[in-house]
Amino acid sequence: MKLTRFYCENIQAGNAQLDSVESHHLLHVMRLAAGTKVELFDGNGTLAEATVTETSRRSVRLAVESVETVNPRQAHRVIIAAAIARGQRFDWMISKCTELGVDCIVPLIFDRSVKQAAGNSASIRYKKLLISAAKQSGRLFLPKITNPLDLKGGLDYINKEYPKAKKVFGRDLRVKFIFKGIFYFNMSQDIVQIKLKIDIPQDKWLAKFNKKYPELNFYILSKFLIDNKTGLTLYQINGPSVKQFISDFKEKSTKISSQILFEGEELVLLNVKVVDPWILNTLVKTELLIIYPILVKGGKIRIEAITDRFKVDHFMTQLEKNGIKAAIESIGYYSKSALLTSRQNEILNTASKNGYFDIPRRISLTEFAKTLHISKSALSETMRRIYKRLVESYLQSSG
Repeated sequence: MKLTRFYCENIQAGNAQLDSVESHHLLHVMRLAAGTKVELFDGNGTLAEATVTETSRRSVRLAVESVETVNPRQAHRVIIAAAIARGQRFDWMISKCTELGVDCIVPLIFDRSVKQAAGNSASIRYKKLLISAAKQSGRLFLPKITNPLDLKGGLDYINKEYPKAKKVFGRDLRVKFIFKGIFYFNMSQDIVQIKLKIDIPQDKWLAKFNKKYPELNFYILSKFLIDNKTGLTLYQINGPSVKQFISDFKEKSTKISSQILFEGEELVLLNVKVVDPWILNTLVKTELLIIYPILVKGGKIRIEAITDRFKVDHFMTQLEKNGIKAAIESIGYYSKSALLTSRQNEILNTASKNGYFDIPRRISLTEFAKTLHISKSALSETMRRIYKRLVESYLQSSG
């Protein structure tokens, strides 16, 4: 019968003791008791058979009966240098690299890295992941894992520790096998959902008026490129001082070709013909598809897009070449989640059909609860949850 394996840093003939984490796993997860035979490994090639001799609430002592040591391989070693990914994806990669037999993992930090792991807590978490994956896959050696480094630091480390290593770069999706067991990860073509914050050049009218009227909400509803030097942009501007803004805009922007499509007390639709459409040219060149409307706030354009990661990198590079500052506010793999649950949608539709939202109401909360066969208090709580989700969604979309 295959023995359960546990990690133990110091394995010698005689007695051994597990740390608190491994003791918890043996006692409370695997529920093993004194007299049980197990395997121990130290992550450096040592494997031992041992018998549990003594247990307490947080510690386990064992009698080591046999010890075997394996030398690490010197040929065909695999080193992975990868950017620290957002969320749990880098943790997943560490686990899978360990299971697949990678010898060294070098976490890389780039200018646009969202998550930057550092410090003792990251090292402890990474080691736990290595140990767990090694136990599951039966590996005797834990991969080396460095502190997070920039690209130059990562390459310097690899050149120093593995001077004969053959380096492989690329943009292929997921995992691609090259030769002799060497492979690399790259997610640059994955579909991502991203939010960008772009500084508007100070000489542009939009930057000046957006900062002068912070109480107004500026939205870009659409953009259309006429040619390389000219574009059309449709703006929606709303707020209490719209009239003052329009008067100011007409007075100070005489050189700008524009047309007011609609003007109300607190809302204006403004079509502007743009010379040197800097951001529109960049969007077209990089084929970045964005989600409208676009919020303009505090002299910054806030863009949200669903696209592949490579196009995002291309877009950011083009902005840098044009001297435009931009930053990634958030980035992650795209997942569409419903605003309301199916049950909440059902209740909302029933409420509307039965006249719950009519003035005056055609059905009371008590009567409505009876039709749904639930208590009045349960319905009241559900309705409040629905209102909250709808209000939060509205406020988020309106900036």
